[in-house]
Amino acid sequence: MVEQEVVIEESVELESTADEVSAEVVNLNQTMVNTVKAETVRISQGGVEKVIATEVELKQGGANRVEGQNVTLSQGGAGVVQAANFTMKEGGAGLVRAETVEMTESGAGVIYSQVVEMKAESQAGLVVARQVRAEKLETKLLLAGKVEGQVETMMDTRQALLSGLGAGIAVGAMLLIGQLLQHRK
Repeated sequence: MVEQEVVIEESVELESTADEVSAEVVNLNQTMVNTVKAETVRISQGGVEKVIATEVELKQGGANRVEGQNVTLSQGGAGVVQAANFTMKEGGAGLVRAETVEMTESGAGVIYSQVVEMKAESQAGLVVARQVRAEKLETKLLLAGKVEGQVETMMDTRQALLSGLGAGIAVGAMLLIGQLLQHRK
């Protein structure tokens, strides 16, 4: 079997002619593409709407949606990432769903994972994980089974449960009072 490889560099015409690029290996350099499907995708200083691949490497670029087995993001951004293994260095992502997540000097809106490792000033809005390891974890809401490292959070698992319980009791009491007042009339 002959391996097919597509290399696209600084192509202005590509936006209007190639909505989808498919091959075994796709290398994009300073190019924008709508959809890429391949075994291996490398993007440098470019962007793509959607990537579906086994191996994805994104450097100084962006993607709206990335689906892959092993995804590496370096000095770039992604809207939604779904992967088995996700590594991000000096980047940002909106929503990350992966078995393992490793972040270095990066930020994410929401992380849903089995294992999360956050290094060197990484931040996240919401982290839901079985296990979290961090040098210094900065997050708004943390829901984790096991946490190792220094954590700065507005609300952890225990506080979220207590807040939910408190809110449930308050709403229940208001509904009960409302029912009692209605029956009096």
